[in-house]
Amino acid sequence: MFNILLAVGIKMQLDGAVSSYAPLKAKCFSPTLLETPSSELPPFYRAGVPYLDHFMCMATFHDATQDPVNLLVTRTTVGPAVAFFMISAIESTRTGASLFVHWNAIVGLAVQVLGVGVAAPGLWVPTYAVTRPRYAGVLRPSLVWVVALLSGVTLVSMVAMPEMPGDMGLFTVSCFVFNLAPVVLPFVWAAAGLVLRLTLGPLVATSKAVRAGSRAAASVYETLAVAAGLYWVYGLVMFVGPLGVLPIGADWRVDPVAPLVDTGRLQAAVGLVRAFATAPQGPQAAGHFLLFDLVGVWAAMVLWAAFEDGLWAAAQMVVVSGLAGPGAAVLRYAGQRERRIGGLDERRGKAE
Repeated sequence: MFNILLAVGIKMQLDGAVSSYAPLKAKCFSPTLLETPSSELPPFYRAGVPYLDHFMCMATFHDATQDPVNLLVTRTTVGPAVAFFMISAIESTRTGASLFVHWNAIVGLAVQVLGVGVAAPGLWVPTYAVTRPRYAGVLRPSLVWVVALLSGVTLVSMVAMPEMPGDMGLFTVSCFVFNLAPVVLPFVWAAAGLVLRLTLGPLVATSKAVRAGSRAAASVYETLAVAAGLYWVYGLVMFVGPLGVLPIGADWRVDPVAPLVDTGRLQAAVGLVRAFATAPQGPQAAGHFLLFDLVGVWAAMVLWAAFEDGLWAAAQMVVVSGLAGPGAAVLRYAGQRERRIGGLDERRGKAE
């Protein structure tokens, strides 16, 4: 129930955050969009398909890269969003998965239409809670790696958007790929799963099969946890570095004479964040949208951890989020969960 309330609250906040984009929405969904000059619209990849171009016009949030705080929020959102995409994708292939846990393409569509901060707590987590079997199903290791590699398309496109905003060609193509990949790719790995089933036979829930599947998933999550943690630190440095808070320049050269932390400029940076939170201006509305997306998807995964392994697991995720970033915290827990499901740590202890 709390998940649904969270989703409704986030949806209301998202609607408020983008209310200033109402004139743009009218232009993007105009029947004459394809004839509208590019100079009158935000940059987006024109596929020449009416309904798709209407959506891409509105969904290509270039403003999210046009402000230092916006960029900080965007980079911070990448971690938990990637975690959710990867976890929901891998869980969709587990034996016993049903409804929206299994129908990953519908979850991907909901993410693009409603926002990941609404789809995660309002659709995926409640469905998981209702349909979760008493004992976790089995993952096919080869399919886990197929899903991970294909999901890399979504991951790369998400990172490319905030990192190359000046390259309009790459930026618009990345947005186009990001908006389509979560909807299209589930059909690809569903086909791959069918091929593997026909060639290797159905999965049987033996202890060996459970360990193998969990080992593959844990490897994916733990690798991504490290990457997400590093990217979170990178985002923080890229925010405070150009503001002069740290003795690090835009070229990543360290000034040996400057103080480790310039407290005056740190206060100015905090002031920027406070102004963003209380009175966003201009393009910061896009950052506000992503901020609520960030809160929604992160809170949903904390609730998922509490449902799976209790309040202590959720509390650990909260603490680790502050130390290594929200994406790393979610992925770290996902790896630990797979180790529990597969009994991997127990087996290692016996071997020792």
